Amino acid sequence: MREYERRGYITIDFWLRMKFAKSETPFFEPNGHVEWRNQAGAQIDCLLQYKEAAEYIAFFDMDDILFPKNYPTYLEEFRAEWLVDPTSNSIYYGRREHEFMKAETLAEFNFVDLVSSLRSSQL
Repeated sequence: MREYERRGYITIDFWLRMKFAKSETPFFEPNGHVEWRNQAGAQIDCLLQYKEAAEYIAFFDMDDILFPKNYPTYLEEFRAEWLVDPTSNSIYYGRREHEFMKAETLAEFNFVDLVSSLRSSQL
C-alpha cells in the first residue's frame, strides 16, 4: 500500500478508534454495545469524515490489490463507470485470484517485480 501511496494513487489515513469512558446512566447507552474496533466501524467513520471532501472513496482489504481494468488510472476507470449510470452511488468490482512470485526475504521484496510476475489463476 505504501508503494501505491508513493506513486500518488492513494492516501493512507490511519483510523483512530473511538474510546468511550464508562458512563453511568439509567438510560440505554448504545455506545456500550458497539464494537468500534472492527472494519465496518473504520469504514463508516471514514465515509462520514471524507464523503464531502473526497472525489472517490474505496474500501478494500489490505491484502487485496485493485487494478484499473479498462483505463490506465483509477480516476479514469471510476469516471467511466459512473458515466454508465450517473445515479449510482457505488461500484462493485468482482474478485479474481492471481498468482505471483514471492520474494524469499523482505530485503529482496520489490513491488515492481511482484506486479510484473502476476498471472491470473485458472479457477
